Amino acid sequence: MLQCGEDWSNRGIKLQDSKKLENKELHKLVAASSTSALGCLGVDTELLTMNPAGRTDSPLFDKAKSVVDSIKVVNDSAERSVALMSSCNESIFHNEK
Repeated sequence: MLQCGEDWSNRGIKLQDSKKLENKELHKLVAASSTSALGCLGVDTELLTMNPAGRTDSPLFDKAKSVVDSIKVVNDSAERSVALMSSCNESIFHNEK
């Protein structure tokens, strides 16, 4: 992740087949904006240089874990679909009776 830099021009990774996600190598799931995203969240990227075996004892790890745990995950596509269908139903059926 550190080798990718902090270029925000490429904002994501496009997967052709998400069913094969579990077979992807980790470096295929990291973009240049990944490091910048951690910085924006207040996660110190020095954590990435630490030995994985000992980093759980680090205050940097504790802070990063609390940040990640506080992120709310939203299925935006599903929520937009429900909103669109609700709006459509309201425009067609004005009175439920």
